[in-house]
Amino acid sequence: MNTDPPATQLRDRLRPEWRALCEQLHVTDADDRAFDRLADAYEEPVRTYHNLAHIDDCLTIFDPLREQAGDPALVAAAIWFHDVIYEIGATDNESRSAGLAVEQLGGMGLADERCQIVAALIEATAHREPPGSADAAFLCDIDLSILGRDQKTYEGYAEAIFAEVRVPWEVFVPHRVRFLETMLARPAIFHTETGRIRWEAQARTNMAAERNRLSAP
Repeated sequence: MNTDPPATQLRDRLRPEWRALCEQLHVTDADDRAFDRLADAYEEPVRTYHNLAHIDDCLTIFDPLREQAGDPALVAAAIWFHDVIYEIGATDNESRSAGLAVEQLGGMGLADERCQIVAALIEATAHREPPGSADAAFLCDIDLSILGRDQKTYEGYAEAIFAEVRVPWEVFVPHRVRFLETMLARPAIFHTETGRIRWEAQARTNMAAERNRLSAP
């Protein structure tokens, strides 16, 4: 059962956070146009997980930990943009999202050097190779933190992923099992000490349980 707040409620709650981020970055979003473009993208009907609720969740996790970031404002900007482009099955969602972040933030007045840092952070959330910086590791852990939540929250996430990919169950299961086994084979799922302390054990419990359910005859 989806218990996420309605989209309009999320917009109302997140809009002040976006404005605060713009102040921290010393940029201008006239009439919240960039915010509304972001929200529109995340509210595409096909998105059941990589949506505005996911951004809200990442920001909620990030906020009490923000002092651990080297540049909290740039990490927050990367959270906002990291899934703005999400095409099911595409392998370049992160690079395209990074490009859009550079375009949008640059147009709002963020210096190109800082735009490129945001882009690198976003590209790290592809989770294909070790993060290239401490802030990238921090962001990747926030993005994956859903894996280490309580069982009910994790199961809701897994259901949302299946709904989002829009393929038959028999097609989904082997791909999902392969993902779970790949993650479980890593020496550590999370890159930071905070991530490992907070989420590692529960993530392994959750993913092993899901793998076993999906692999059962």
